[in-house]
Amino acid sequence: MSKILCFRMISNEDKKFFRDINIEESSTFFDLHIAIQDEVGFDKAQLASFFITDEKWQKKHEISLLEMKGGKGDIPLIMDETLIAEHIKELKQKLIYVFDFFSARAFFLEFVEVKDKIRHKKYPHCSNGFGEPPAQIKFERGSKKNNFLFEEEEPANDDEFDEDELDLNGEMSEEDEEKAGGEDGENDEFSSEEESSDNEEY
Repeated sequence: MSKILCFRMISNEDKKFFRDINIEESSTFFDLHIAIQDEVGFDKAQLASFFITDEKWQKKHEISLLEMKGGKGDIPLIMDETLIAEHIKELKQKLIYVFDFFSARAFFLEFVEVKDKIRHKKYPHCSNGFGEPPAQIKFERGSKKNNFLFEEEEPANDDEFDEDELDLNGEMSEEDEEKAGGEDGENDEFSSEEESSDNEEY
């Protein structure tokens, strides 16, 4: 039976934002791209790329949405021709998903868990999450362009996915719950996979 890979996705623009994306190991990076785009409501007409990175988030290989020709250096792989299982083989492996090339903005993904496939469950889907996603395109007048992706820097909010703040079950710490106001039901749309087995839209 095919295994399910769980990726924790975060943003350096909002420390509290995260999504847990579950996808079959036999899927392509294009399938993961579509799952991310659908989850955060992005326009699929925009360019995007994955970057396989080392443990310090330094880019190693690019996996592009479109075929790139005539460039210098390594030619990027293509999402719909590249299986996730060919590159993601160990827990804690990291990916950068660039969705806004103009401003060098991205999501940061870490492979955090292997699950058994649930019969009749639709994959890929989001099993858990918190917070609103950032805007897909961001234009700021007079601001300095953020080039951290091209300078090989680590994401601003990466603390090795501190389990005190966000554990693998998607629970917030007591301090974060107090800051969120302690309102029950505020984020019911992001309930855990076990509590939302009938939520098939993901």
